[in-house]
Amino acid sequence: MQRGRKELDAIGARSLPVLKIGDRYMIGWNPNNFERMYKGD
Repeated sequence: MQRGRKELDAIGARSLPVLKIGDRYMIGWNPNNFERMYKGD
């Protein structure tokens, strides 16, 4: 559990979910942002 907390702190995430898409992170859930990131825009 501590390892996960350190990784989230390193990217500035305070809540879940955190998705890594390519080399970018999406913190929280937003369908529009997900679509944009997934398509590579």
